[in-house]
Amino acid sequence: MTTAEQLFTILANARTKAGNVLTKEQWLGAAQPFLDSLSKKPVKKKNVYGAGLTDDQWFAELAKDPDYSGINLPDEARKCRLYFKGSTVPTRARLLRWFAKATPSGWKPPAAGSPSDALSPDKLNIAPAGWKAAARRAFGDCNLVDSILSGETAWADLSTEKRSKIVCCIS
Repeated sequence: MTTAEQLFTILANARTKAGNVLTKEQWLGAAQPFLDSLSKKPVKKKNVYGAGLTDDQWFAELAKDPDYSGINLPDEARKCRLYFKGSTVPTRARLLRWFAKATPSGWKPPAAGSPSDALSPDKLNIAPAGWKAAARRAFGDCNLVDSILSGETAWADLSTEKRSKIVCCIS
């Protein structure tokens, strides 16, 4: 029963006892105890996703959750940030939605205290598996894709911007 329905029931019962009409004092007398009880209920705090935690700490906390086990959280966060680059900065709530769609890869969080290199720009220097097929999805049919598929253009020959776009298209 909703709050409004509860209050309506209280007032209807008071009206029945008083006859057919309630005075202002009778209405307030019937409603006030119920309204006072509402103000004593605890207020739910807004859920703040990992407030006060660095990304690495937040990823370590999330990795403890079985829903995120096996998902490379730093790598998925990097993909999400690259995807939304230029439009918005993804919030942690958006990152959680992104992680929910990610495919587990067997990733384990780094040991406590060790620096995470998953968000490092050096990661773009290593050709990821399936990058040639992802290049076709990222750029469609064009001369660049033809030269990549023929082996004329290597991963190292691509600009950082093109590498980032390809990484976002890896499924």
